[in-house]
Amino acid sequence: MDVRLESLPRVEVLATVGLGAYAQTAPALWHDLWEALRGRGLAESTTGVYGFGMDHPGHTPAPLCRYVAAVSLPEMPTDIPGAFELTLPGGRYAIHRMRGPYIQMREVFPKLHDEWLPASGHVADIMRPFLEIYLNDPKTVDEGDILTDLCIPIAG
Repeated sequence: MDVRLESLPRVEVLATVGLGAYAQTAPALWHDLWEALRGRGLAESTTGVYGFGMDHPGHTPAPLCRYVAAVSLPEMPTDIPGAFELTLPGGRYAIHRMRGPYIQMREVFPKLHDEWLPASGHVADIMRPFLEIYLNDPKTVDEGDILTDLCIPIAG
């Protein structure tokens, strides 16, 4: 598994949060957030697109899993229902660039955490989120060319 270590900067984002199984909650949150941004003429202004689960789906019942969809913008709108400002902490991350459909995250994130991390000698910093950084628009590229950085926060 190809993994690089990198320090990511702290980022101010506009975020929304949803409750439920990630496979259903994440797409619905993203749809609603993009619709709200497009409706305000802000969709093309995003400078970063981030997501993260707040709960381990293997330890938390699916209906109780929390997912955050977030974008960075030059200016934060204050009129999007359910949206709030959030600071994503920076720091050192182990990053794997995943190519292909988002559904692969179900397999790749556990492999990264359960196989690569222990073998690497690094320890996850559980006080920071395990980030998904979306690098391109799935509506403008083939499914096999979707790029997502999967990021595990590294302690120390």
